[in-house]
Amino acid sequence: MTFTSDAAIPITSISLQGGTRSAQVLSLSVTPAAIDFGSVALSGPANSRLATVTNTGNFDVNITGSTITPAGGGFSVTGLTLGALAPGVSQTFTVPAGVTSVTASRVPALAGSNTNNDVAVQDFPAGPDTDTGSSTNMVAPGYFRTMGIPLIAGREISRNDTLSAPRVAIVNEAFAKKFNLGRQAVGKRMGDGGTGSALNIEIVGLVRDAKYSRVKDAVPPQYFLPYRQNETIGTLNFYVRTATNPEDFLANIPKVVAAIPLTVIT
Repeated sequence: MTFTSDAAIPITSISLQGGTRSAQVLSLSVTPAAIDFGSVALSGPANSRLATVTNTGNFDVNITGSTITPAGGGFSVTGLTLGALAPGVSQTFTVPAGVTSVTASRVPALAGSNTNNDVAVQDFPAGPDTDTGSSTNMVAPGYFRTMGIPLIAGREISRNDTLSAPRVAIVNEAFAKKFNLGRQAVGKRMGDGGTGSALNIEIVGLVRDAKYSRVKDAVPPQYFLPYRQNETIGTLNFYVRTATNPEDFLANIPKVVAAIPLTVIT
């Protein structure tokens, strides 16, 4: 820049430096634009989806939180880091499905109910005065995972355990101890037709002891059968495990149940 004047030194020059500055753009994008969780089957695994948020502007964006709308759907966001997100930077977060698993049982848990039966167990000698009683239940696939009961050995009940498949059972630690199975219960055979009955059931899993009828009662010996291997199951009690506050689902569950045709039991 040059100045001219009537001063003694009429010309003064100043060097100018600099450039234009872009307008501030604050912009975020999230992919995918929509998430479809589908439906949760009785034996369905925990269901979650990943999404990515990207700062597509030219200035830092301060992420202060996330909200799921409408409220009450049971969805949530995990793994999202709050704070400044620089231009061009992305972060991935998880959206877990509200319902992570669903299962069912014939005898309701911790409701004061119980079913008992005399059994026969491979390599366990039983005389006329031997106590061969055990509590029992018929359960759906995913029962132990949904109820938070650890599987020690073997496998859970599956959807393949049907009337046309070989009979199977899962036993708890108390059962294995009573009938001298120890940790080697998987692969042994048993019968549920009373003492001396045919050993027509294979034990395919061993689970931790868990409360059965009442919280204050000692855990009894238990064996669990697939409800799909029983033609006269009758009543089932359903359990829903959620990734968020269970109270968010209380209003929706009766609506879902009401929409199921009476002829559908799978």
